[in-house]
Amino acid sequence: MELVVLSSFLAATVRMAAPIALAALGETISEKAGVSNIGVEAIMLSGAYFSFWAMFQSGNVYVAVFAGILGGAGASLIHAFLSLRCKADQTIAGLALNFLLLGLTNTFPSFDTI
Repeated sequence: MELVVLSSFLAATVRMAAPIALAALGETISEKAGVSNIGVEAIMLSGAYFSFWAMFQSGNVYVAVFAGILGGAGASLIHAFLSLRCKADQTIAGLALNFLLLGLTNTFPSFDTI
């Protein structure tokens, strides 16, 4: 019994760590390019929310993937606009993006009430 619990725990650990490891890899690449993007979690949250929203509305996986890509790209564009055009500090802009998208995805309609 203990071996089954241990193996399921290890499998869940790998499954849950994969998206975070991919985001860390992307952050490492952006750090090499000179961009300090602390808003990686916000970009992931935006992509996940809009992907789920599109899947809920359309039922089409391809539409959901495309909406997730657009959601992540939109969050990245907000960070780029704040950092490059407005000359905001990249760390502060990323932190603000985290707070903004965390609040927006909690404020947008929830799907359990529909």
